[in-house]
Amino acid sequence: SDAVGLRLQGVGLATRLIVTDPTVGGVRFQDCRDVCIADLAIDYDPLPFTQGTVVASDPAAGCFDIRWDAGHLTPDAHCFQVSHGNWGLVVQLPQDGPEQYGPLPVYVDAWTPGDDGIWRGRTEDGAATAAAGVRAGARLVYMARRNIGAAVTAWASRDVTLDDVAVYAAPSPAMLLGLNENVVVRGLRVERAPGSDRLLSTDADGIHCLGARGTLLIEDCAFSAMADDAINIHARAAAVVERLGSSRLLVNPSGTVQFQEGDRVQIYDPERGAIRHAERVVTAVEPRDALVALDFDEPIGPVTSGTDFRDADHLFNLDACGAGSLIRNNRFGIHRGRGVLLKTVDARIEGNVFENREGWAIAMHQLQSWGEGPAAQRVLIRDNTFEGMSPGWSPFIDIRPSRRGDVPAEGRPVRDVRIEGNRMRNPGNGVLHASGVDGLTFVDNVVTCGAGSRLTPGPLLTLRNAAGVRVDKLTVNDPNEKTSALIHVGRDVEEAEIVEVGIEATLRSGVPVISREEAP
Repeated sequence: SDAVGLRLQGVGLATRLIVTDPTVGGVRFQDCRDVCIADLAIDYDPLPFTQGTVVASDPAAGCFDIRWDAGHLTPDAHCFQVSHGNWGLVVQLPQDGPEQYGPLPVYVDAWTPGDDGIWRGRTEDGAATAAAGVRAGARLVYMARRNIGAAVTAWASRDVTLDDVAVYAAPSPAMLLGLNENVVVRGLRVERAPGSDRLLSTDADGIHCLGARGTLLIEDCAFSAMADDAINIHARAAAVVERLGSSRLLVNPSGTVQFQEGDRVQIYDPERGAIRHAERVVTAVEPRDALVALDFDEPIGPVTSGTDFRDADHLFNLDACGAGSLIRNNRFGIHRGRGVLLKTVDARIEGNVFENREGWAIAMHQLQSWGEGPAAQRVLIRDNTFEGMSPGWSPFIDIRPSRRGDVPAEGRPVRDVRIEGNRMRNPGNGVLHASGVDGLTFVDNVVTCGAGSRLTPGPLLTLRNAAGVRVDKLTVNDPNEKTSALIHVGRDVEEAEIVEVGIEATLRSGVPVISREEAP
């Protein structure tokens, strides 16, 4: 806490910090300035998860038997009793077939030890457990996941740097960034410990970033084997508690949102999935215990008030959401979840390589059940390589803002996205799904598909509930029988300019370049 000019540096990955309590984090910077952690690895012993092999499964009875690997904890250990979430994943490593982490979670209601070191897990939904892959011979990891306790945490700090750090395990993200200003992450490696037989790296994300101001640079990093997303950038939602005047609101920041005079705020209606005000500027901030009164430069229209983000309108601070993030020259290996979950403005995603069994590499989802935003604005996705892998049931780029219930937004809150100069290979379920977006340019991209690479039938590009779309300079080679069209345009798409003379498409005979949904 309160450190200035501190550098914690090893001599390369031979320097290891070993955390011996799987309920806590590794290194935490709190209210610090000009700090760095560099040239070392962080690991856990014991690990914040256990793993084993399923020896029998009875979905009808809602139970399965498992033998835990030697040297790992059992589910009655303290870390599982105090965790914020106990669940597991079936994991398949490369030596056993296509590498895969879940993705369906395995929830266990009770564990009972038996004879010969075999434990029985009981579940409420045996069918769901079977669908997640729990069967005899399956390898299962079961986590003591925490909401806090990252391998590296920086909170309310300024000028934070991480250089060439490896994280082999953590009960939460590898790196948790909260309410910081100016953060640079270079050369972070999140992976299973080399030479180990582990099934997992971290129990949660690679980098989880909320409320960031100033610079946010993530470059030359590598992510693999996590139980959740590689990078999640967002602001938490402050909830409207009460209208105090035509341009004054009382809000609940929930301890994870900070406002300053001059901050720009997006006001969002989560009930409909629509922006009420794209931008209002804060002119005064008045703390009131756990709440805060905000004055704005212009009147605020009708809003829905409540107690927290679950029942009220959302305020997202556009100056503390990772605005201007640069995600550059990273490799996103196989893991569970999305490569980049992006809810910010003025971000650039450039020169990265995305590999993922689930398909989606970049997602603009703004899930309301988590109170994260804002709706993405002015995003550039350029010069990346997307490598599809089976099963790949999600598109590479998934723009799908939501309303409550995590169903597609009624409005078009995502705005001004440019996807340019990317290489997209073997998508299992298309390269782009875009809905709830106003302003989308897809230009100078190359899509190459091998025969049989498609998992599910459908188009390569799907456009729904969109306006201001432009597609041009697109080269496609796709012989797949399951590809129904190059571009599908829904009837709720307005102002779509698809420049057919700029499209060079080699498709299976009879597959249209454009399919249009007719009005009812």
